[in-house]
Amino acid sequence: PVISLDFGNNSWDEGDFSVEILWNSNVDIYGFQFEIDGADILGASGGYSEENGFTLVTSSNMLLGVSLSGAVIPEGSGVLTNLDIALDIASELLCINNALVVLDESGSTFNVPSLCQEIPTPGCTDNTACNYNQDATHDDGSCEYAEEYYDCEGNCIVELDCAGECGGDAEVDECGECGGDG
Repeated sequence: PVISLDFGNNSWDEGDFSVEILWNSNVDIYGFQFEIDGADILGASGGYSEENGFTLVTSSNMLLGVSLSGAVIPEGSGVLTNLDIALDIASELLCINNALVVLDESGSTFNVPSLCQEIPTPGCTDNTACNYNQDATHDDGSCEYAEEYYDCEGNCIVELDCAGECGGDAEVDECGECGGDG
């Protein structure tokens, strides 16, 4: 058999991270399990696993997919499942390890090679923002910007008008009054 797992699309939602686990197989799959290193598994859902009636059971670092009705995931490829995970900030890699796929009703298994990818570093990736993070590889929506006419430290960067307003439009009228009606 030829069976592989891979990482698919990932997304950030309010600080939570989710990643698609992809599969490609030239045989039907009767069950699977694998470990995740570099993150804690918070939950699993969707993909061909759920569409084909598999029950997904998770622990902090392991996912088990089984069918209690004898259903199989037919040979093919696509999204096996979506994992909601809490990334380990000390880890630089997210890995699928010790993956086993059940090949038939008798329980024959196939070991799938381990796979790792770099963990994205969340932060502000806009270098014009006040809190730009040069180490960030994924913009997490946290960018903060200075108010108009001010720098990031709150200093006025344009001229003050006669009323002392930064960027204001008050002018001295012909009577010498600031903001007067002339």
